[in-house]
Amino acid sequence: LLKLQEKTISVAPMMDWTDRHERYFLRQISRHARLYTEMGGESLYFGKPHPPIYDLARRRLAQFGRDIANERILAVGDGIFTDVQGGMGENIDTLFISGGLAREETGTAEQPDPALLARFLTGAQMEPGYTIGMLR
Repeated sequence: LLKLQEKTISVAPMMDWTDRHERYFLRQISRHARLYTEMGGESLYFGKPHPPIYDLARRRLAQFGRDIANERILAVGDGIFTDVQGGMGENIDTLFISGGLAREETGTAEQPDPALLARFLTGAQMEPGYTIGMLR
């Protein structure tokens, strides 16, 4: 935690993009963000699945004169609680790549095992619009 002008800043990183040493260090910081919020403080989260990352993407598109409706956007990713949850939270069609982070849980070799995929998605309480094993 950093103290700047009587404000406490806490970082909540994307844990799936770190190595085990960095994850240990960042978990020590991240849990304070949740506690700080529970105590009535304000914590800002950035990155999937949180709305600010999607707002940034839309602003970037607008800089290029592109105003694209949600119906024309497809969120793609292998993180059920980052990519899929974020896309669903933004009401964007979502393509879950089951052969990534959830390869074992979904029984994905080339395509997911239907029963294991259903069990995984039910357990995660997620309903992506589409699922594919791999992009290649």
